[in-house]
Amino acid sequence: MSWNVKKNQNLQYVFIYGGVTLFSMVFTTVYYTFSHGIRDYHLSILSLPPAIVMTLFLVLLLMRHQVNFNTLWALNTGFCFIWLYYLLDGIYAIAKTSSDWLWIYLVIGSFFLLAAIILEIIFSIKGRKKKTLDEASNDQ
Repeated sequence: MSWNVKKNQNLQYVFIYGGVTLFSMVFTTVYYTFSHGIRDYHLSILSLPPAIVMTLFLVLLLMRHQVNFNTLWALNTGFCFIWLYYLLDGIYAIAKTSSDWLWIYLVIGSFFLLAAIILEIIFSIKGRKKKTLDEASNDQ
């Protein structure tokens, strides 16, 4: 039995983001154990972004839809920046310190997520046009 990377790409990302979700839950639990009762909102929802992306890939897997490389790259980069924002903001809040530059992570992450959506729309339209042209040439 061969493992087709392109065919099972969404399944691989479900497992990857499932692992990141699990890591986030364990990290938050361990961090709160040693934080002397101090809690932070961003650290509490640290496992939410990877769970959302994991659900997205699960839906794509069930729909049998493949996402192109550029969209995947933008989605993964955006997710990483937003996840780092939540992580660092939570750690800074518990340590009772702050950074004036954390908002940049959120802005860059949001930019890449928006780029992923735009790229997927563009490549979906191109794919539909190509299918229509192929069907028209087959009819002749």
